[in-house]
Amino acid sequence: MPAMLTRGIAVVNRPSCCAVGHEFAVFVDVLDEAAVRFQNGSEFRLHSVRLDGSLACWRRAPTRKEMHMPEEPLQIKPADLLEADACQFEYLQKCNPRTSNLDLLSYGTYRIGPGVISDELFHRTEEAILFCLEGESLSVEVDGQAFEISYYDTLYVPLSTPYRITNPSGGEGLLAVCRAPAETKHAPFHSVWEQIRTNEARIRHLEGKDVFLMFDVTEKADRLMAGYTIYEPFTRAWPPHNHTDQEEIYIFTEGRGSMEVYAEEKTKTFVHSMDTLDAATIPVLNFHPVFSQDEELHFIWCLAGKRYWVGDKHKEFMDASVDELTT
Repeated sequence: MPAMLTRGIAVVNRPSCCAVGHEFAVFVDVLDEAAVRFQNGSEFRLHSVRLDGSLACWRRAPTRKEMHMPEEPLQIKPADLLEADACQFEYLQKCNPRTSNLDLLSYGTYRIGPGVISDELFHRTEEAILFCLEGESLSVEVDGQAFEISYYDTLYVPLSTPYRITNPSGGEGLLAVCRAPAETKHAPFHSVWEQIRTNEARIRHLEGKDVFLMFDVTEKADRLMAGYTIYEPFTRAWPPHNHTDQEEIYIFTEGRGSMEVYAEEKTKTFVHSMDTLDAATIPVLNFHPVFSQDEELHFIWCLAGKRYWVGDKHKEFMDASVDELTT
């Protein structure tokens, strides 16, 4: 395209523009377009407009070197020793559908050191629930939204949503994470334990035990639900129950007890003592009674499948009017 020089400025037919040295020139009737193009590069500023309004000129701001200013000195920073057994952030895989008899649920734990910020975390095809088990106050950023979570708080992380964990405290943080496949992206949801533990609408009272609904059917998700159950000493589950449309993981968080998982009483082989952070998978159609011993016993229950809690669907579970229940 032909161009002519006018007082050191290259002029071309609109809507184009050209440069000579450090200047750009365009016709004023395309001023808005040129401004968008050059204001995106911060080094160009509007320099002048011809008196007859026919031409505008942008000039590049001079560099520090061109202004004979000294360059910024390089900042020298100390090295870090990364010892072989040192760890800032760690994920421990406990189970997934490839390593267990579950079809949907995966379970693992995050440990995060004091003052540490994790890398970005992401579950491409799954929704997740985080359970805070240790740490004064951890911060979880979910897709740009920050949540402050404390002991026993839970946080639902939607399908295919990036998140990052920060531990600003002086002690180690520990979170359990349970995941399940999902197709729909819902909103994050933070449940605060100190609020739930006194909210009767979220508590189900059974003989010798209380169930706390941390992430219930009132919150939107594809498959996940979760809560805590707290047993008084010397208490057992009654009536034994199983599910045709839910699988579960129980994660023991405080106290010491025992648990059985079985399809039939006569073929029962899973009978185990359960200590803190022990867990058990519960595939569909397995009964799964828990027994406390001489101290209070706490555990997480996280289920995937049809979204309901057994006692809300079957009142005979609440009043223990049957010896056995299948849902």
